[in-house]
Amino acid sequence: MIKERLSPKMDIFFSFENDNNKNSIDIIIETINKISNNENLVKYNCPLNRLNIELSNSDKDFDKELNQIFINIQNRIILLLDKSIKSNEIKQIDTNSLSEFIITSTWGALSLSSNQSSQDKFINNTNHIKQYLLSLNTN
Repeated sequence: MIKERLSPKMDIFFSFENDNNKNSIDIIIETINKISNNENLVKYNCPLNRLNIELSNSDKDFDKELNQIFINIQNRIILLLDKSIKSNEIKQIDTNSLSEFIITSTWGALSLSSNQSSQDKFINNTNHIKQYLLSLNTN
């Protein structure tokens, strides 16, 4: 299920494609906005996050597959940020640490229970991430 269904969906969702020559910050912010527009994802949590919380400690095979999805997303963010640093679009930063921060902050906002979560709360929580990312622009 993880290899055949979840991983391909995550690959599509976090492809970070750059069709309009946008910088990495804009692409990451667009992805966060795409998450906020997915009502079921915000209200009922991310399936990847739920599986990670529930199964990774009890099953090494699940842990390995779930961890690989996070690694793939993180590597895509790192590549995106590194490209923008090389082209002087953003300030020099630790892209590994920032990519982890983006992932954990976003998934943290998604991990709230359905009673604690709403689209407005998700947007409010992720606005802090977006503001920080925008502060990295050199333009």
